[in-house]
Amino acid sequence: MQPQVALSRHDKHNLELIMSVEPSRHPFESETDVFLFLPRSAGLKAWDPAVLRSDFRLRVRLAVPVGSDGGAEAVESALHGLRLGEGAFPDAAKIFAAAFSERVSRMAREHAERLFVLHSLLRRGLSLGRAFAEMAAGLDRAGTWLERARALLDPLKEREAVAGLLDEHLGDVFVHCLAKVRGALDRARERWAGDPEYEAAWKPLAESLDRWQRGEGLRAEARAADLCDGEQRLLRQSQLKKFFHSALVVETVAGPGARGTAETVAAAGAGLAAIWAALFQQWHATELASVGVPGAALIGSGVLAYVVKDRLKEWARHSLRRRVELACARSRVRLLADDREIGAMKEWFRAGSASCADAQTQAARGRAAVGGIEAIAEDVIHLRTAGRYRAPSARVFGRPWGIEQILRVNLARYLRHLDDPTKDLLTVSAGGVLQRTSCRRLYHFDVVVRTKYRSRAPHSAVGTAVEAYRAVVDKNGIDRVERISEL
Repeated sequence: MQPQVALSRHDKHNLELIMSVEPSRHPFESETDVFLFLPRSAGLKAWDPAVLRSDFRLRVRLAVPVGSDGGAEAVESALHGLRLGEGAFPDAAKIFAAAFSERVSRMAREHAERLFVLHSLLRRGLSLGRAFAEMAAGLDRAGTWLERARALLDPLKEREAVAGLLDEHLGDVFVHCLAKVRGALDRARERWAGDPEYEAAWKPLAESLDRWQRGEGLRAEARAADLCDGEQRLLRQSQLKKFFHSALVVETVAGPGARGTAETVAAAGAGLAAIWAALFQQWHATELASVGVPGAALIGSGVLAYVVKDRLKEWARHSLRRRVELACARSRVRLLADDREIGAMKEWFRAGSASCADAQTQAARGRAAVGGIEAIAEDVIHLRTAGRYRAPSARVFGRPWGIEQILRVNLARYLRHLDDPTKDLLTVSAGGVLQRTSCRRLYHFDVVVRTKYRSRAPHSAVGTAVEAYRAVVDKNGIDRVERISEL
């Protein structure tokens, strides 16, 4: 199955790219190319490529098998396991938390994206009422799962401490889902103000949100005495998430190539230093003794030789090593789940002019160009990852785990060089009056993602997909992320 790719705004300064592959009985290979296009004003060329590479943080984790039903089957299977108490209760709780969180978070993202583009449904000939009813049904289904899980957990809270923690974590996940959908609906309603067809269509979704928000509010009021202040509560939510999602952790272990690169470069540096020392020895010491103050030239040249030899070794240890690693694939990284190897991964990185991108990538980038101007003066950062994977042997939800790559891209370094977030727009009215309007000064950082996937199954073909996104930013941070195909 072709990997699913989604780029979103993680926080003020970070983009998050998630690529997930459904489980398969056969090992598979995948390649992911991420191209980040930046305007020249972002100052890309002012930074060392090794420093730029630190803005890209990649990790791999196990993924809940989503399938064609969006993960509903996985949630039902995990809920069944929680009811039967299959294995140790904490393990069953972690599996259900992972399945519920994945399904509900995915649903919230899909609802928010759908609300963003819903204004074009009339032109596409689709039913607004049906779209909103489907979103309301999705919320109701998630809320029903939560109620069923709580019905199982309540009798266990006296003897299983994890039961109470799971109840709290599931509630936090559901509240975040409600908040995301509510925010997207409120923003959409501002665009639809005064349109009677939209006003009538969105009511089922709003009523579903109101009902579940009241229910969660009553539960929060009932245990208000147990709630801590905001700072401690955020810390507690983070700790709960790490605990219940620990079942998804994939450890990365550097292979022997990582140490081999450092050792090879260090040996090259020592060799250069030895060559310099040998060349210096060819200059006879008695010739130096006769130059200037007796012995001063000899001592000075000896000190100079030692300094140059030391600098050569340091240059090889740091600068040469960085350049070698940037030019070549990063050392092989092994991926472990439950102390078993499930694959290996390599990386490549480079930064330069946008003209270095291949024709397919430039064509995808061109779809976002405004009047053909944006693609003229740009730089690009290119990160490629290539890996071989196999599904972990442990089976949950009736199927093996999937594999998910999560790439975080920190844009703070590039935003600091942009202009102020507001700027005056000067125009002249029809009567010749000069008008000044304060407007937001926004920039477009475009991202093209190309994925290749090939199963090791007999007669399998290579699947390729290209996605284009636009990150709308200003000097203060990331405002939003738009999928180019939906503009």
